[in-house]
Amino acid sequence: MDYSKEEMNYSKEEKLVIETSMRYSYDKFWDAIEESAGSKGETNEVDVAIGLILEGVSYMKGAGMSESELVEHIKSHYNSFEFDKDGNIIEPETLEAEA
Repeated sequence: MDYSKEEMNYSKEEKLVIETSMRYSYDKFWDAIEESAGSKGETNEVDVAIGLILEGVSYMKGAGMSESELVEHIKSHYNSFEFDKDGNIIEPETLEAEA
């Protein structure tokens, strides 16, 4: 599978699969973080998050994603949101409305 940005013309069905997959990964990520937070010191959230990211990198490399494609996905996501003064994520829709 080619993960480059040039291949971003998805069908309605493909978009639905992507949205469902992203929602699933979001839920699983936060389940793992919450489980870590409740582990009474056996694990910590930051190391769990790093571990999940690193496992994802390994998987994506094995799936054929190039380093530059992976870095581009990370940069795109990293730059897609901001935090307010209280440390809460400001959703992309909110950022666009404020612009």
